[in-house]
Amino acid sequence: MWFNKKNGKHYKIISLNTYAWDRTINNTRRYRKVFDKNEINYLGVALEFYNKLFDEKDWKTTITFKAFSLDGDKKTNELCVNTKEYTITKDINTVICDYGWGADKHGGYWKKGDYLWEVYIDDEYIESTKFHIEDVGIVTPTNNPYFKVVALKTYETNGEEQNLQDRLYFKQFVYKHTRYIMTEFEFINNIEKEWLCELIFNYYDDSGLLIGVSGNIGYVTPKNGVGESYIIIGGWGSKDTSIWLKDNYRVEVVFMDTVVSVIPFSIGDDLLVRVADYGAILEEDFDPQELNVVDEKSVDETTIEPVVEEPEISPPVLNYTQPIENKSIDELLGELDKLIGLTNIKQKIREYIDYATYIKIRKQKGIEENGEIKLHSVFTGNPGTGKTTVVKLLGQIYHSMGLLSKGHVLSVESNDLISGYVRQTGVNTKKLIEKARGGILFIDEAYMLFKEGATNDFGPEAIAALITEMSDGPGDIAIMVAGYPKEMGSFINSNPGLKSRFTNYYHFNDFTPTELVDIAKYASNKKTVKLSKKALLRIKKVVTTAYRKRDKTFGNARYVHAIIDEAKMNLGIRLVREHNQKNITKELLTNIQEQDIEDLVENNLTERLKLDVDTTLLEEALTELNGLIGLAEIKQEVQELIRLTKYYRDIDRDVLKAFSMHNVFLGNPGTGKTTVARIIGKVYKALGLLERGHVVEADGSNLIAGYVGQTSIKTKELIKSAMGGVLFIDEAYAITEGSSTNGGNDFGKKAIAALIKEMEDHRGKFSVIVAGYTDNMKHFLETNPGMKSRFDKTFHFIDFTESELWEISKNMFFKKGLKVEKKAEQHLKTYIDYLYKQRNKFFGNARSMRKIVEKATRNQELRMASLPKSKRTKANINTLNLEDVLEFDSTKIVATKTKSIGYKVFN
Repeated sequence: MWFNKKNGKHYKIISLNTYAWDRTINNTRRYRKVFDKNEINYLGVALEFYNKLFDEKDWKTTITFKAFSLDGDKKTNELCVNTKEYTITKDINTVICDYGWGADKHGGYWKKGDYLWEVYIDDEYIESTKFHIEDVGIVTPTNNPYFKVVALKTYETNGEEQNLQDRLYFKQFVYKHTRYIMTEFEFINNIEKEWLCELIFNYYDDSGLLIGVSGNIGYVTPKNGVGESYIIIGGWGSKDTSIWLKDNYRVEVVFMDTVVSVIPFSIGDDLLVRVADYGAILEEDFDPQELNVVDEKSVDETTIEPVVEEPEISPPVLNYTQPIENKSIDELLGELDKLIGLTNIKQKIREYIDYATYIKIRKQKGIEENGEIKLHSVFTGNPGTGKTTVVKLLGQIYHSMGLLSKGHVLSVESNDLISGYVRQTGVNTKKLIEKARGGILFIDEAYMLFKEGATNDFGPEAIAALITEMSDGPGDIAIMVAGYPKEMGSFINSNPGLKSRFTNYYHFNDFTPTELVDIAKYASNKKTVKLSKKALLRIKKVVTTAYRKRDKTFGNARYVHAIIDEAKMNLGIRLVREHNQKNITKELLTNIQEQDIEDLVENNLTERLKLDVDTTLLEEALTELNGLIGLAEIKQEVQELIRLTKYYRDIDRDVLKAFSMHNVFLGNPGTGKTTVARIIGKVYKALGLLERGHVVEADGSNLIAGYVGQTSIKTKELIKSAMGGVLFIDEAYAITEGSSTNGGNDFGKKAIAALIKEMEDHRGKFSVIVAGYTDNMKHFLETNPGMKSRFDKTFHFIDFTESELWEISKNMFFKKGLKVEKKAEQHLKTYIDYLYKQRNKFFGNARSMRKIVEKATRNQELRMASLPKSKRTKANINTLNLEDVLEFDSTKIVATKTKSIGYKVFN
């Protein structure tokens, strides 16, 4: 990026950048300096400047873009000149003006070499920027003809360059001691000749927000041909150590607009060495204070494969307990008895301990014992019923009895066992088993390992590895699986080997209202607050109501802890607002009152449903909908939705129990699905059903991550951004139709599972609209039994007719300030009629019309540019004639026997 020191009267230059014209999404340009000729049709340049007359007045200017080929620093050939008049309105602070040059066919215009863009404002030279074209091949997530990724590592510096041998690689850095996080990217060169390499390092925080960008560009000059290793460094941060927050982060390395490698890191309280075993933690005797991040050598290194390569073991989310204290059985049973409720669990554990003691005594007395003590167990129950707490106690109990050598608990989810690659899941599972050896491997939501009727699923590999361990393994481990009762029943029955290996079953009942109140007392004591008598009565009423309405997602103890957390916050807010700080006593600080207790289940939903109808916004949305051409059935569906919602509100019926706001849009491309989704977001907001009504547009790739265990996280982050609005997933079937070579199919199922869970857990808080081709979407909805039931409304978007397509095109021309001559109109109508008759499911409808309009408009502008100024009358500038649309000729398509998808142009 270059900044012009010379500023005009009305503007201040920010930047001049190049980008691939057809890679622009939602007006977002991906700026870079190096391109491959095979990926480029039109190469764009964008001028960005500040409007000095912002909020004062409108002004006009002419901007000229010129492109040149270069020989060294010398301009050898002028490729194009484009001059256009702009009106800069006072309501725009930052202005972006862009232009592109090239040909419709990718690889058809630009050749290998160096080039230059120049920009002029009112005939005055302003700025220039160079760019470079290579000719090797298109880079994709599955094919990179330029290089092979070897490793990606992270280390910390003070911002100065550091020698390779002095670098220490960490996966977690110390909070308030971290300055610059540097990323070392190593690759093996595949090209024999010298080439220019540009890498962009994007730093993201845990929420997916881009917090920093670093670029590095330089020539790769092979000395001995291909196969040589190169290292390129990127980094972001500050000498001010307060810039980093405690959080999880990731770095994405981008080459030719393609992510070629990703690595996570975190900022926390301790240093964690990046060792070869990705999931490992520091040994207890490792003291990070003894290390100097800058000067000492690395303890070990790791190789993180790129997203497109088969990875080593992906990073499972591991939860190690603290070292086991040596407590007696009586002490541990005393802790068990202190737990609220769980009467049947306590009794069963005591019975099992007594039986294990009996077997142990028999062996001590020399009595032959053929039976063995089996520790492997199944825990069933809803969330928050105490399963994890009991597992931790069992680890200590079994250790105290001499049944386990360590007694620690390794908590994982089913996703942590699964890899997206053949035979890798078994390796993943075995490694986790070895980590848990001597203690308990606790697998939550284990039923996710089994999906009835699934193909290309790697869950059975994990199940096979677990059965092998429970049958023929060296022992000294207890494998415990947990989940919802019905799902766990299907999981256990899915394989005869599972049923015979798991002999201990513990069912955790939902806590009763009385037990939930006792948990509330316990939670408040932990939070160093007390509940008044009226507060206790209020809690009892709230939890009783919630208990009666509960389903399998009821949070039990988690729900009660959330109530106490919220109550303590409400107490604090109330005291600060109602009292002078000097008069706040210790008693006031610790006593929760009735008004501090909120009903977390009903409160948010009730308040939202009481929102008044925003008639102005509703009229605006309906005006937009009715202004769309065609879509008669869709308009009728939306009108019925509005009438029903108003009716339900009038009779005080729960709208969200009548319908879920989750919809399916079926239809071919360009039929208005995205546009209608945006309008429906406004409708939901206007009716008071959604708080924000914004639309988050996504596709399958936005839900799927490159590593096992990360897909559900990525899906939840996307849903979080859509809360209060609409999550619109276009071509949703791509989630489950991904290539198995990159784990897309398997990861897609995890994304679907996470999506369904969030739709249920946050019912009424957001809307999901999935869209795509009719046949593909029907198959998509059948990929998970719970998917189809979550969507209660299906909208069918039929193809536009020939007349509707022409009306759409005419409106597009009108918005561009162009009037279509009669001959040009007739020519286009003939072409559109041909396209319509030859259409298939890939026909682009309005999208195809937009492409035609864009190309015809460019032809008109090029024709105007070739005329002398004297002939550029206002009428000529605003008229599209036959010459501008002659290339849209159906007879040529017939002559070449080419099947048309959308439209085809001939030069």
